[in-house]
Amino acid sequence: MVGLTTDGAPAMLQMRDKELAEMMSDIKAFIIKLEFWKKILIESDTRHFPVLSEKISQNPLEPYDSKYHVEIVSNLKDDFKNRFKDFNEIAIVSPFMEIDTQKSANSITQSFSEDRNEFCKAMDHLNTRNSPSDISGLQCDPDELSNFFIDGVPSSGISSGVDASQYASDRKTLNPPKTSMLDADIYLSDVSEEDPFLDSGSEYCPSSEDSESDLDELEPENEQENQQEEVGNVGDNITHQTVLEIIWTKNEFLPKIHEFDTTNSGVKDQNLDENSKEVDYFLSLFTENIVDVILDETNNYARQQNAKNWKHLERSEFYVFLALTLLMPRNKKVNLKEYWSQNHLLLSPAFSKHMSRDRYFQLQRYLHFSNNEIAPPGNRLFKVENVLNIMKENFQSQFYPFQNLVIDESMILFKGRLSFKQYIKTKKHRFGIKLYVLCDCETGIVLDFIIYCGKDTNIKAEDKNNLGTVGAVVAKLLEPYLNKGHSLYTDNFYTSPTLSTFLLQHKTNSCGTVRQNRKHMPVGDTDWRSSKNLLAIKWKDRRDVVMLTSMHENRMVTLPKINRSTYENVIKPLCVLEYNRQMGAVDRSDMMLSSVDCTRKCLKWYKKLFLHSINITLLNAHAMFSTRHTKKTSFANFHLAVIAQLIERYGIVKSIHCDLGNARLQNRHFPVSVPRKPGSTKVGSRRCWVCSHTKQKQAKRKESSYMCPECDVGLCVVPCFKIYHTEATF
Repeated sequence: MVGLTTDGAPAMLQMRDKELAEMMSDIKAFIIKLEFWKKILIESDTRHFPVLSEKISQNPLEPYDSKYHVEIVSNLKDDFKNRFKDFNEIAIVSPFMEIDTQKSANSITQSFSEDRNEFCKAMDHLNTRNSPSDISGLQCDPDELSNFFIDGVPSSGISSGVDASQYASDRKTLNPPKTSMLDADIYLSDVSEEDPFLDSGSEYCPSSEDSESDLDELEPENEQENQQEEVGNVGDNITHQTVLEIIWTKNEFLPKIHEFDTTNSGVKDQNLDENSKEVDYFLSLFTENIVDVILDETNNYARQQNAKNWKHLERSEFYVFLALTLLMPRNKKVNLKEYWSQNHLLLSPAFSKHMSRDRYFQLQRYLHFSNNEIAPPGNRLFKVENVLNIMKENFQSQFYPFQNLVIDESMILFKGRLSFKQYIKTKKHRFGIKLYVLCDCETGIVLDFIIYCGKDTNIKAEDKNNLGTVGAVVAKLLEPYLNKGHSLYTDNFYTSPTLSTFLLQHKTNSCGTVRQNRKHMPVGDTDWRSSKNLLAIKWKDRRDVVMLTSMHENRMVTLPKINRSTYENVIKPLCVLEYNRQMGAVDRSDMMLSSVDCTRKCLKWYKKLFLHSINITLLNAHAMFSTRHTKKTSFANFHLAVIAQLIERYGIVKSIHCDLGNARLQNRHFPVSVPRKPGSTKVGSRRCWVCSHTKQKQAKRKESSYMCPECDVGLCVVPCFKIYHTEATF
């Protein structure tokens, strides 16, 4: 059963009888299918969609198929939303009955998909126009829907000249809602309220977000993927939204560019100049107050866990631990133990020289960022939030961005058990923790980020400001930079006329790809339309690209690049060209970090998140370093320089056997007899070092009456004495 709820009934225009006859058969076929569904879906006692959603999440393997139900809800919603533009909400009364077999569910889903396409094709014949009315609450079942179109006018006999709101009022009076069938008050927008970020992250609804390396390959208007994503995107489905009227015309568009002051852009700390080392830029972002929090919480957590042989963690030791962790991706090993291996094929002396293996593993185990005893309920990011907040404050206090900004998504690889783990099929790391990232386009510096953590993502209801949850994410990230004249670039996950209008009201221009079925977008296959403040362009390259901009003219630009098909110069709209130039900042950051990513599979999620933020800090420090130095330094060299300078400044060389190794191979050594113990008549003996410590064969305990007095170790005269003083590893 399908119920349609609207704030205004559509005003039906006069239609030719021939056009109506062509579409009636297809509509009736579709209605028959809806009646068939009614018999299947209405018989259950489960009356509300949230109840079903909870059952699906708790028991996904029960006889009914969750994927089937989600597809039904998604497709029904998008069919009616796209075809009846006046309807603000679409109610699906869905007390699903249990399906006996997977086969039956699949067959119903397939048949619906076929009929949906036929229905959409038929509805394209309707030449409808939006005509809002003051009457709300119109509800109709499939029979009423079929009777709504008879002989070119609604079934009640009103003519095209009668006010649609009056007709809706009459229908509501004559045909009150059936409580047995339409008693559910849960609308499809509630799916968005359950998890408003489902759009690009859900494991069931993968994002179609463009993340290809070719920045010219703009986001297509992929109807099927967009239909799935729209289930969770409340940016255009908010229930109580202020009226926004956008009139699209073919008039010339003159953008209003807000003035931006570049004098404040760049590195703020005047102590950082050309004479500052790489580590100074890093430590200006990774400050001592962050380290102090980590030291306190790590030592506290070790005490809470009654750690054996725990030695109090000091600041210098933590910096060495961090440097060795950052060094690991530059020396790839199968597992962590190999970094301390004495095998000459795996030897990495820097690790054993500055920290023992057991101490490193101990610090990694008890590394902590918050006190578990005071964890507030419901805060999923509590374990790492305080440290990340300080880092983000440092990002913004040390650098002010240039005019162009970009917001995009980033993924941290994580396949473990996590309630807010996401799936984005177009990302390099498809599974993991999703971040909404704000970047400066010119330098690539990450200014801020918001971690997706399900419906509990840190966006308060009062902060949505009628923008929806996704729009509120943009507003939250841009909060320090509004009313400054910045320009924002986004992809079609964020871009909408509502958001662009909001940004213009705060002296911020915007540009980005947009989904054509967004609310307030111009309807139909058009090349361009303009309003007072916005320009929408539909451009055909390898596929259709729809752009929405408030800062570019409607102008085509000729490029020196040659089209291989026509052998003519490539021509692109100005907004597309600028979008390609500015949009890749977040993807470039991910690419640069991929080669030096120090996170490992065995880490817990909050430790991975912390190490990823360290990588971002290094990337920001490199960008700041590049702005103050005329000589270019690659990120790889900068990364290695920071590690070396951290060890040089805070490292202490361990007193271990390896330090004696150089002397035993260079100086002159002679064997002597082991002296007897005082008062003993037995010949003196000591354990042979080579026999008991060899790595090339099975070690064994063997006593020898000879030793090397210079090295103070027992050795067999033949062949161990020679081996010990001539071979680095044995």
